[in-house]
Amino acid sequence: MRKSTFTASAVLVGTVIGAGIFGIPFALSKVGLLIGFFYILIIGLVNLLILLAYGEVIERSRGDHQMAGYAEMYLGKAGKNIAALTMLFGNIGALLIYMIGIGDFSYALFSPTLGGSPFVYALIFFILASLAILVGLNLIVVIEKVMVVLLIGIVILFLLIGFPEIKIENLAYSNFGNIFFPYGILLFSFGGVTAISEMRRVLKDKSKFRRAIVLGLSIPFVIYLLFSLVVVGVSGTETTPEAVIGLQNYLGGGVTSLGAILGILTMGTSFLTLGIITKKLLVKDYKLDSTIAWVLTCFIPFFIYLAGLKDFIEVISIIGAVMGGMNGILVLMMYKKAKKMGQEKPNLTIKIPSLIYYLLFAIFGLGIVYEIVFVILK
Repeated sequence: MRKSTFTASAVLVGTVIGAGIFGIPFALSKVGLLIGFFYILIIGLVNLLILLAYGEVIERSRGDHQMAGYAEMYLGKAGKNIAALTMLFGNIGALLIYMIGIGDFSYALFSPTLGGSPFVYALIFFILASLAILVGLNLIVVIEKVMVVLLIGIVILFLLIGFPEIKIENLAYSNFGNIFFPYGILLFSFGGVTAISEMRRVLKDKSKFRRAIVLGLSIPFVIYLLFSLVVVGVSGTETTPEAVIGLQNYLGGGVTSLGAILGILTMGTSFLTLGIITKKLLVKDYKLDSTIAWVLTCFIPFFIYLAGLKDFIEVISIIGAVMGGMNGILVLMMYKKAKKMGQEKPNLTIKIPSLIYYLLFAIFGLGIVYEIVFVILK
């Protein structure tokens, strides 16, 4: 594998694997592992189609844009505004989730010796990450590659520790009563549309674009399966929303520390990548000054955090179902238009049958409606 292919895939892996990995075991514990694994397979394949379709949109288009720019090209001014708002709300929501998670995991890891509170650790991370976002993509790409290797190593170590403690009865449990619960969490956890433009930019051999996307999503797919197997296999229906912290009663404090390190690494890299992408969206597609774009990118989620919105699972589910669903619908619409209106010959092309195309539309649309109604009625 060429170095640039791994680099491009690392950008996607770093974006995809973030806070969602810690929400997945809790979501799967509500329905059971067998149903949950099927869920992961379906949502993973759906997201792979969306990422490949968006990759084709980019390849058929002239110029270097973020999603709002491509939406304007194929869906007009209204499409641009909808895409921009969807991306901004989705990205800000994701940045908020990462800030919540990093504060909690840093507190779990460092408070026994240093004291403090989740807010203090979230504030320290916010300052460091905001400065890193000012540096630009080149540094972030280096960080992504290192973090992906560390991430895989820690997950393997975690599996070795937890696998012997898996209980068979936890693997056989099923509950169809919560069948819709994992949807938004998994859609969020596989979301990587925002990374595709950056992937292509750092990929020297554009003919490897498809391979880089498939590899970049396959790694999270395998990690999610194995991670959920261990967490739910050990703690069963007692799995906690933050997954690894709840394993202390089963595997000891060392595993909690290892899980906290994993959480800080995954959410930290995702925060940096997504922050860079959001800033570029504001600069390129809305012509904002770079400093203003940086302030909006970093400080809006920070002020929302200060306002007290800190329900980890609920925010993940809402952002995944609503914003992830909107992204999916927009990509499908652009994909269909780009097939007819695209100006460039693409290296990456896919064919989505009409039945699958409209089925995906229905899944995303119904998911959005269900999540909104659920939040209103809650």
